Amino acid sequence: MTEPEGRRGGLVRWGVLTLVVLVSLFLLSTVVYGVLSRSARLRWERLASGIRAKGQPLTFGEIEAARPALADGANGVVAIRDAARILDAVAERDESGVLSLDSECEADFFKGLQRRCLPATRNYIESRGQALTALSNMMSYEGVRLEPAYGGASVDAPSQALSTASRHRKLAKLVNVDAILKTVDGSTQAAVDAVVLQLHLSEPHYAEPVAVQRLVAVASDWMVVTTFEGLLQAHELGDIELERLQREWTRHARHQSPRPSLLGERASFIRLTDRQWLMAHTRAVLARVKNAPTSRSWSPNPLDWIPFKDDWFLYENRVQGVAILTRLLDVSTDPSKLLAVARHELQLLPQSSRGHTMIRIVLPSLSRGIELHLFTVARFRCVPLAIAAERFRLATGRFPDHKEEVVPQHLEALPRDPFDDKPIRYAKTDAGIVVYSIGENGVDDGGEVVPREGERRGLDFGVRVLDPAGRGLRWLDADDPSGP
Repeated sequence: MTEPEGRRGGLVRWGVLTLVVLVSLFLLSTVVYGVLSRSARLRWERLASGIRAKGQPLTFGEIEAARPALADGANGVVAIRDAARILDAVAERDESGVLSLDSECEADFFKGLQRRCLPATRNYIESRGQALTALSNMMSYEGVRLEPAYGGASVDAPSQALSTASRHRKLAKLVNVDAILKTVDGSTQAAVDAVVLQLHLSEPHYAEPVAVQRLVAVASDWMVVTTFEGLLQAHELGDIELERLQREWTRHARHQSPRPSLLGERASFIRLTDRQWLMAHTRAVLARVKNAPTSRSWSPNPLDWIPFKDDWFLYENRVQGVAILTRLLDVSTDPSKLLAVARHELQLLPQSSRGHTMIRIVLPSLSRGIELHLFTVARFRCVPLAIAAERFRLATGRFPDHKEEVVPQHLEALPRDPFDDKPIRYAKTDAGIVVYSIGENGVDDGGEVVPREGERRGLDFGVRVLDPAGRGLRWLDADDPSGP
């Protein structure tokens, strides 16, 4: 055999050997991948079976089946829908000059209001008076069940929820501006009615299995606490009005559970880790951003080659994510435990496997959403104690020296701070009282509820109630001759 022939023979042998090794590695990896995929699938089936055994729905279809259905004749969403249609018919105008909590005409009853904003505010309310009347009709209905249904895995469900949330944000702002204007005009009974209406308007959002709906409710409830604080700063309410507000606050607090939205978060994560839904959703998104194909001829779809559609990857993420979300759901009725578990899971996240990419994306925003929920819950829980202290003052001529003095005559039990599960704090000040939660930092800062310069929130969360001598409307532009 000549040297070239020997060299060719060696190359052939090496080629065959390389091919055998590659085929063997491919077969081995296929077997290993199959074993891992089957193991992950079996772990998911065991986890799902255990969750369902506890009576918890896993999919949107199961959630929808457990949700109450209200006929139009009993559903307050009819009034909401009518009000929204009327509001849509009102020509959009510049709202920058309207007294509200989020504009240049900030409705801060402690710092002072601007008279120049009153004409625009009155025009805003008058032009939307029919919408307010229609919306007030919801109080006469049996209940409120919002329109979106979550029976399937429709890719349009998120956009439908966003549309509903946007509409309700406009309605909540309308009611809030109405309450502010009635407070300015001294119509305290009507202002209380508007505050109660706003509570009723936010309630159905807590029952929706979509995080954005809960965020709408949280934002509305934070706004209504600020409106209540301004009302009590400007006027002295009677005991009957205070008792009504206290009763409505207690009733509304029962609706503030994050459980429905956490159920939705879990169902959404399960759907996100479903290969068929993931492919359909991705194709639908691409169809909206790309031009429609001009030819019906088949062409390779790059989506069919992306790695994150593989069963092993998806089931590994599903098991990890659903386990975490279930641990959150198991403590969802206890805000302080929920916060502790969410923060603990977030601390453990860097230690999780690199294969758990999807939960690494979802968990941080979910944890922050829980914290934002507790911000409002903490501040909301301060109001019943503030009302009880004000009722105590009406009865005795002084604010209580200690919060325990209001129990049980004016308050059945002291509300608890969700940030440490201790009773909400109470302090007397030179100007009156402050009722507060220790807030996000977990430190009692002595009731520092007023935001510092450049900050959106104070170190503590709470409400202030001034002595009667310090109450009343304050005007930043006192020289303006126009009056309320």
